[in-house]
Amino acid sequence: MSMAGAQPAIHLAARLPPGRVSLAEADRLAVSQDLWPRHLMAMAAGRLPALPAAVVWPESVAELQAVARAAGELEISLVPYGAGSSVVGGASPSAEQVVVDLKRLARLVAIDAEGLTATAEAGIIGELFERQLARRGFTQGHFPSSIYCSSLGGWIAARSAGQMSSRYGKIEDQLLGGTLVLGTGELLIQPPAPVRDPTFDALVGAEGTLALWAEATVRIHRLPEHRVWRALRFPELGQALAAVRAWLEAGISPAVVRIYDPLDTWLHHQSHEVREAGERGPSRLARLGATWPRLTSWLGDLVARGVLCIVGLQGSRRQTEGELAATLELARRQAASDLGAGPAEAWYARRYAVSYGQSRAYRAGVGVDTMEVACAWDRVEPTYRAVRHAALEVGAQVLAHFSHAYREGASIYFTYALPLAAGVEAYDRLWQHTLAAAARAGANVSHHHGTGKLKAAALAAALGAGRRLWLDLQRELDPRRLLNSALLAPRSVPAPRASPPVAL
Repeated sequence: MSMAGAQPAIHLAARLPPGRVSLAEADRLAVSQDLWPRHLMAMAAGRLPALPAAVVWPESVAELQAVARAAGELEISLVPYGAGSSVVGGASPSAEQVVVDLKRLARLVAIDAEGLTATAEAGIIGELFERQLARRGFTQGHFPSSIYCSSLGGWIAARSAGQMSSRYGKIEDQLLGGTLVLGTGELLIQPPAPVRDPTFDALVGAEGTLALWAEATVRIHRLPEHRVWRALRFPELGQALAAVRAWLEAGISPAVVRIYDPLDTWLHHQSHEVREAGERGPSRLARLGATWPRLTSWLGDLVARGVLCIVGLQGSRRQTEGELAATLELARRQAASDLGAGPAEAWYARRYAVSYGQSRAYRAGVGVDTMEVACAWDRVEPTYRAVRHAALEVGAQVLAHFSHAYREGASIYFTYALPLAAGVEAYDRLWQHTLAAAARAGANVSHHHGTGKLKAAALAAALGAGRRLWLDLQRELDPRRLLNSALLAPRSVPAPRASPPVAL
């Protein structure tokens, strides 16, 4: 880093207590990028990220304010950084920016056992937050797959959804209030209340572009008395989706609902068979799918013999037993076979393991990524078919599961695999085609990963004239555009050549 680039960071350090700012290369490297697979593919090709100008670790709300004020005076652009687990480039600084690492703002501030709320600092890691609540007999009810490596502030910034969102809602449904530092250094404090400041709600999901989250107050729940599991097999995807809709319309609130498409159902079966073979098994499956995507898709459809659905119910024993009986009865009307609790309990035991299998895929020469969108029920199957067709057309493997189900619709979670040798150009082409296909079919841009740099252009297009409201809010709250502004000003991405039409 040049001395010119270091000067603003040196002046910033002078405004804070010792040990809060670092220009050390190792510290800057640690926060130089998030987990966007495009970064990982570039690193696999030998292209290392640019390092930010500095990293700062505030330890209080007052220090976070001091950082924002100094940034305004020194014209330093800031990128908030929680646990760095964004997969869309939401926390990816450039060489001129300073990273505001929130890991030292990680305290559980208070638990209100009567009001069933908890207040915690934004940098607290999800698993540690949940464990502290559990020791008091509570749960926050938010269980993203990244719970070991994501923070409360990151959940709010990206509108995160946990694996039990059908029961507890997404993080914006659980958020009651909080404390934020605006780009001007001023505080915005929202006490928990039935009616909230509209500005506060606008900051949820803004990915650090309008304010820095310092603390948040969220709902908590008493630990469930009883939990039951079932795995069901439906002859066709449409029947599984119809059963889930019937459960929700009947007033059943499953904690977990996950439907796997035929290929994912087949791979679930295969993964159980190869697990005893050690790490090579998942790597072989990933390599097979990325090398011959159409073959493995056809094979999955052929041999899966239906789709797997996992259901988890929890609450009082009487409630869960009644809901289980109703769940099974409605499933039988859609020709479901009851596979018992075993497969579902096995998923629950390994529910966070999927994120840790990616390294084996990369070692096998396969790049993997996920895309989550949401849509109304009548658009779920058309979106699934359109995205699958688009991915196969550009030479990537694709499978999907359907989770985060609500009365209005559901999220579709696609997983892609393509050879690392294809490079980031193939990765960009895959995303342009599949995201465009999802939008044409009636889906939104994102359900729970945020938009980051990956989907910034798509979000701008989706918002249309409504984007002006976001930019107006930015001019009011961050007039110097110092907070993660690259996400609000996406670089222009040429429209890809349209994918061949697919019947919906």
